[in-house]
Amino acid sequence: MNNKFSEIRENEFVTITIHGQKYSTLLPLKFRKKKTYKTPDLGKIESFISGQVCEIFAKKGEEVKRGDKLLILEAMKMRNVIISPVNGKIVEVAISEHSKVSKGDLLIQIDTVLTEEIEEVTHEDEGPSSSFTDDQ
Repeated sequence: MNNKFSEIRENEFVTITIHGQKYSTLLPLKFRKKKTYKTPDLGKIESFISGQVCEIFAKKGEEVKRGDKLLILEAMKMRNVIISPVNGKIVEVAISEHSKVSKGDLLIQIDTVLTEEIEEVTHEDEGPSSSFTDDQ
């Protein structure tokens, strides 16, 4: 049985096949023009609002952990602390203190692959993660 979801566009109609059953529907114009969803790159820290960078805590080459402060972005008289969403190594700090940024501008780039590889090796070498045993 075909469990995959497939889509074939014909003019304004969309034919969808689910579990071998075909369904046809007419999509409104706003859905036909919609951009395809792109999975976000969590290591790419972009400005979510226009503002000014007040203070930068992160430095190129530095290891950061999820939740570490990266910078403070001031927008609309509010100071927003931008934290790291991932563990990794800072490969680029694309802004400087007191610089103005627009929405979507790259602020900091974090390489997460290197850290994930290190964590995998560390976990293999550690053995059991709990000290609890049945004889206690």
